[in-house]
Amino acid sequence: MALEGTLFRQLRQDRGITLQQLADKMNSVAFIGKFERGETRISFDRLEHLLSRINVPFEEFLFLRATKRGVVPAVKMDMLRGFYITADYPLPLNQVWQVIAGHEGQETAADLTALDKLAASLDQTTRWGQLLAIFVAISRANVESNIQGRTDDTATLMTQFRQMTRPVVSYLYGIENWGSFELVIFQLFQGFLEPATTHQLLGTALAASAKEAPLPLVYKLRLNILASAFRTFIQFGHRPWAKECLDQQADLVRNTGELMEATTLRFQRGWYVMYAEDYDQGKEMCDQAISIFRILDQPVVVERFLMWRDIIIEGYHNPQAPKLI
Repeated sequence: MALEGTLFRQLRQDRGITLQQLADKMNSVAFIGKFERGETRISFDRLEHLLSRINVPFEEFLFLRATKRGVVPAVKMDMLRGFYITADYPLPLNQVWQVIAGHEGQETAADLTALDKLAASLDQTTRWGQLLAIFVAISRANVESNIQGRTDDTATLMTQFRQMTRPVVSYLYGIENWGSFELVIFQLFQGFLEPATTHQLLGTALAASAKEAPLPLVYKLRLNILASAFRTFIQFGHRPWAKECLDQQADLVRNTGELMEATTLRFQRGWYVMYAEDYDQGKEMCDQAISIFRILDQPVVVERFLMWRDIIIEGYHNPQAPKLI
């Protein structure tokens, strides 16, 4: 707890608050001093209470702690931030993502070495370590395939990946009430599951996480898994399931004022229309969404969706083209 205590002391002193001013019936001067020096552990309730007394939101505290550790949240993983910056789910997930993301098929042997090193560092006595090890193994197989140029072996790879994810599916089916952890796991592995399995688990995920739906992180994760499932369903020809995902996302986004999410949904609707109804109209809807992202001055998002649009168009003309996972 040394890092947490040191950070808390810095935040307290930055606000000009003394130990005497901070102490109350829940936390004495002596206890707070020991916590700041790393000489004692602190419960969640006590820490949350102390943070409220110095007007620092808990999420902000977690983010600052991550910064102290040198963890820079990756753009594509920002919704999972609360998991890979905490003590139980540290840096590896972010490191894995940095290895497998952004290469655009230009992976090298150095990436395989990096993934092997990560795999060896995982604590597989924990559930998180066991599941992340599977994700790293799948990522390694995918990177190795790209390096070797085995572009005609996609079906064999997907069969292999689906076998590797069986422990993940068993775990998710065994959980009655899903929290953020289960949603994160589902999102990580969704692209490697059978579409029918994804459809079944999606219903379970939404129902089992309903109690925590008002939480901002859970809200984002529910949107993310619906968007990922939509990509799977529309590309593998399951149009009714894809339409369900669009309607469920619309229900979540409606009246929230979330313009980025609403625009992303517009892009997905264009994709659906392009594949299921009218190609030209659907492409126009996708282009409209990209134009809105430009107006919102989101160049990274614009670049990503332009790439997606090109892959979608190629997939329309050639069903055997690489899929967008």
